[in-house]
Amino acid sequence: GLTNTSGTHGNIRVDANSTSGTTVDYDVVFLKSSGTMMVWGSTSYSSLAAYASASGQETHGVQADPLWVDADSGDFHLSAGSPAIDSANSGAPHQPLLDIEGAHRIDDPATNNTGAGPRGYDDRGAYEFQ
Repeated sequence: GLTNTSGTHGNIRVDANSTSGTTVDYDVVFLKSSGTMMVWGSTSYSSLAAYASASGQETHGVQADPLWVDADSGDFHLSAGSPAIDSANSGAPHQPLLDIEGAHRIDDPATNNTGAGPRGYDDRGAYEFQ
């Protein structure tokens, strides 16, 4: 999700007190305009690739438009063709069997399964593409 704190924007922000023991991977990050993509401690990164290179994390992360239905109106359901479809790690700790609305994780036949874990078709994020 986007961070909308005073005077800043970005996708993932982990403050210096929280970096120890924190890991990130399998995220989809995107900015409508260039700027700070991620902040790790006191270091800012303008791209996912720069963060991954410096940290060794987010090796499965994707920097691309998530193709939400209507983010400006708060509708974060996925549209067809989203890079979040069928690409999550279903083996991640606490990965739910159902999405935020109680929908089952399903395989989108139009999308190659590139996820990891016992189900290679879970979608990244709160909503499963139906």
